[in-house]
Amino acid sequence: MGQKARGGISQLMYFDSLNAVINMAGHGAFVWAAYGISLLVVLFILLAPVRKRSRILHRLSGEVRRQQSELGSVREVN
Repeated sequence: MGQKARGGISQLMYFDSLNAVINMAGHGAFVWAAYGISLLVVLFILLAPVRKRSRILHRLSGEVRRQQSELGSVREVN
């Protein structure tokens, strides 16, 4: 990176082509698999609390509905 190319302009990319980026001198499969696994782990870490919160709120709303219906049936008896 940062090597001088023709005319003294520094090179922006280390690789010469998109194919070289994907292949990465034969290590591309391992590198891209590591990126993919890391992305999945980060997404899980970000989405797990959101899903858990949603499940808790859904469960609580069901409990509130049951309690309200129980209170309504108790009031009708009295």
